[in-house]
Amino acid sequence: GVSGFGAYTMRTEYGVLFGRSDEDLGFRRFDPFLTAAREASFALPQRLKSSGWRSLFVHPHDMRFYSRDTIMAAGGFSELIGEACFAPPAVDEGRYVTDAAIAAKILALAESATVPTLIYAVTIENHGPWKASSQGESLRSGYLRLLSKGDAMLETLHSAFKAMQRPVTLVFFGDHRPSIPGISDPTGARDTPYVMLRFDRNGHAISTTTQPQDITPAGLHHLILNALDTGWSKGL
Repeated sequence: GVSGFGAYTMRTEYGVLFGRSDEDLGFRRFDPFLTAAREASFALPQRLKSSGWRSLFVHPHDMRFYSRDTIMAAGGFSELIGEACFAPPAVDEGRYVTDAAIAAKILALAESATVPTLIYAVTIENHGPWKASSQGESLRSGYLRLLSKGDAMLETLHSAFKAMQRPVTLVFFGDHRPSIPGISDPTGARDTPYVMLRFDRNGHAISTTTQPQDITPAGLHHLILNALDTGWSKGL
């Protein structure tokens, strides 16, 4: 699992994108986005740019939140694809743009890519706060129902990338555990699961002997860099 705690989404996001550990940051670990724009050279897009990569940041929300509009541009993302690029959710789809809509956007961007492309997407459908429904759905059931939408998104991406006939590395992870009154235990485990899947240009899975391991968000950053260095650049 990827370590993460609390509602500070950007702590995990910073670790994965910039690859700097809590130990590197000291007290800045509590809000690393405050200084992230001054550390652009550490960011994944900047590291990949010299090898001809194009990087896109996808998030169907106001990019000014957490100052993503300036931080992601400084970090090397050539395009920010925000809420204006998505249709509003239907009445029966909840408050936020769905995971299915984000999956469709990712696949459209991947299909149209003509150079090696990093697509970093932040989903929002299962964002809290959760509340019990008038139909009797509990907080826990509501969270799990929306969690299944993320599972469906992963399956959609997995199936589509296998059929895409180009090298693909798919990384899927959670930023933090939910905060649900009466269910979440702030003194308990803090990690979230992650998965990395790689396909060659024929849609075949690239096997690995690596056993499941717990890593930090910064560790996932370096795992991604290593996978990309042995993927696109090797002409798989």
